[in-house]
Amino acid sequence: MRNVLSISAIALLAIAAPALAQQKAAGTDRAMAQAVEWQKRVADIFNTHSAVGVAALYASDAAFVDPSGNGVKGRAAIEAVEVATFKAWGDFKFASTIKEARAIGNGLWFTFETTVDAKGANGPFTVRLHGLNVLVRQGKDWKIAATSLGVNLPPPGASPQR
Repeated sequence: MRNVLSISAIALLAIAAPALAQQKAAGTDRAMAQAVEWQKRVADIFNTHSAVGVAALYASDAAFVDPSGNGVKGRAAIEAVEVATFKAWGDFKFASTIKEARAIGNGLWFTFETTVDAKGANGPFTVRLHGLNVLVRQGKDWKIAATSLGVNLPPPGASPQR
């Protein structure tokens, strides 16, 4: 009898495993679609050069860590960071690509790579960043709860990026 139960349990797992894998893949696909849609929204607002608009994407108690490791908390502090960033970048074009996304509870996290082509006081330059955003539901909308950014650096010995 025990062998029959063991075989039945194994058979049920073998049948259920593909269905569970499909559910997980569907969840990942939904998370990726949401992340792509969200990051398009971020890019559209960044390209209007509106620090107020960017800050409005964040939860009121959000955390933001810039590429140098400095962190701020709260929408007003994030807006101040963006004002300084936009001033340093001058006229710029922002583009971003989602690399990976996953749902977590009632939220979503995703990694991304961003390129900023800008014209500063010393001429044109390009900034390449990678980052992580964590989104949470607030009412019917999503808000960024946390952002962490890093600068993409060329490997040792490689020619510097422009």
